[in-house]
Amino acid sequence: MSKPTQMNAHGKETMDSDKEMKLLGERLRDWRIRANQTQKDFAARIGVSIPTLRRMERGDPATSLGAWVAAILVLDRRRDVQDLLREQKPLFDDLPEARNPRKRVRRQQTAGASCLVE
Repeated sequence: MSKPTQMNAHGKETMDSDKEMKLLGERLRDWRIRANQTQKDFAARIGVSIPTLRRMERGDPATSLGAWVAAILVLDRRRDVQDLLREQKPLFDDLPEARNPRKRVRRQQTAGASCLVE
């Protein structure tokens, strides 16, 4: 059963995790084929069984992260992992207001402002 589609803050549809995993699996399969690797050979190189590799290529989210990292490294896609895990600077850091945050200033009350006159 598919998860419902989610909307982001701007009202645009976001992809759910099932779709993302399926796309990742398709990319893995494409990369393996471009590298002229059979499933048997590639599975042996990354240290998983052929059925596990098939599940990865279908985008099964239950596959271990270690298997994915091994596959990415064997395919010489290390930079993709580094880009994924690279520290991102916050979106608003480039705004001048973010560099010089406003300081709160208290207004001074006049001497008679707090008294009620009858």
